[in-house]
Amino acid sequence: MKKNGVLTIGRLKSASLLIFCVIWSALQFTMCLTEFLYTDKFTVPAEMPFVYVLLFLLYVEVEQWLRRQWKHDTGELFLIGWWFAMLVMYVIEFATISKYSVPRRMVETCVLMLVPFVLGIFSKVMHKRNARKQHAYPHGRTLSRR
Repeated sequence: MKKNGVLTIGRLKSASLLIFCVIWSALQFTMCLTEFLYTDKFTVPAEMPFVYVLLFLLYVEVEQWLRRQWKHDTGELFLIGWWFAMLVMYVIEFATISKYSVPRRMVETCVLMLVPFVLGIFSKVMHKRNARKQHAYPHGRTLSRR
């Protein structure tokens, strides 16, 4: 891969977008945790989980556009972090006999965070499938059935 000005600027934008995703994650998680601890006093805005996933999808798309190998570790850490936090909240809810309850926005965020990964898995399967077809028939010829 050539190192030119466009790719350097793209990497800088990608790194900035990742930092923004981390900041957004921390703030949204803090808001979900506050709603969890202080039931009925605070509510995470309804659109926040959806916007968060769009931001995350944008980051993934920028990474792919730069033709870089998307680091699974980064995305998987986001996903695992959210789902682990939700699991802890469910355990606390159970242990305190529903004194606390898992915020709806927390559940929405966790479920929506699966979308990029499901789409990514589907994309990789289709890419491998197309690559095998291209390898088997490099000039676009297919075997005809008679």
